[in-house]
Amino acid sequence: MASTGDPLARRYRRLLCCYPRAYRRERGEELVALLLDTAPPGRTRPRLREAVDLIGNGMRCRLGRPASRTVVAWAVLAAVVCGLFSAALSARVAWETARPLSGRAETAAVFRTVLPTANRTRSPPRRRSSGTTPSR
Repeated sequence: MASTGDPLARRYRRLLCCYPRAYRRERGEELVALLLDTAPPGRTRPRLREAVDLIGNGMRCRLGRPASRTVVAWAVLAAVVCGLFSAALSARVAWETARPLSGRAETAAVFRTVLPTANRTRSPPRRRSSGTTPSR
């Protein structure tokens, strides 16, 4: 087995943090040794597929149903729905507690302070006289 200074072993151990502590104590070193034995020489990072498998199986093990394949999908769905509700609630609270919008005079004062070149008034666009044709 590789030493603890091996970057691949450290990364595998970090991915094994998805598993419960008791499971890691019992089988962690065996899993890391197996993963290191199957990795080609010179690799410093786990493959994406290995990382996804370790995270998914760790979540399954933490949720208490290691044989179920749908529990991870339900957990992800629940996390997304909770995140959306939290975002909606925080947006509503921000909307309710925000101060009223400023009037035109206050907005103009802010623009004059922030954009000093905006102080000049713009002249309206010139209209062409109806008797002339544009030159090409």
